[in-house]
Amino acid sequence: MVGTRLCATIAAMALMTGAATAQSAFEQAIKIQSNVPLCHEHPDYRWEGRVSGNAIDPGNDRSIPVSFLGCFPTERACQDWLGPASGFVSGRLIFATCKPR
Repeated sequence: MVGTRLCATIAAMALMTGAATAQSAFEQAIKIQSNVPLCHEHPDYRWEGRVSGNAIDPGNDRSIPVSFLGCFPTERACQDWLGPASGFVSGRLIFATCKPR
């Protein structure tokens, strides 16, 4: 289930990057966060991924703050999520980390 959700998240992020003008940065950020494994739903997952920064809204070139948090069963799963999630940040990247919980 998580692998499927993670793959869907990565695929959605890749599509969103190519079609950035179709959705606002805010809508894209909500879509990304809604597909991340939530820590409270997976207390047995031992890796926590965090991304924070600013994304440029393609509709009006304004910067919006974004922050994502998810928990993952392995470091590899966290790193696989971290790349595309941090790639969404098109302005200032404040942090992007995977660390043990």
